[in-house]
Amino acid sequence: MVPMLLPGYKVMAAPAMFILSFFSEETDFAPKMILFLLGQFLGYFLIGCIVQIIKKYGWAHTHS
Repeated sequence: MVPMLLPGYKVMAAPAMFILSFFSEETDFAPKMILFLLGQFLGYFLIGCIVQIIKKYGWAHTHS
């Protein structure tokens, strides 16, 4: 059996893996899956907000 790796998985799942790092391996599957999805959503939502703030203030700062 050949191991199949998804390119970029570690980068794409980084926010979720960060959230899961605070919990033990004995946590049941359902709470882990909820935390994984919540971590993904919140992580990329915050990244998007930060990018928008940088674009907004960067754009206003260069044209002042």
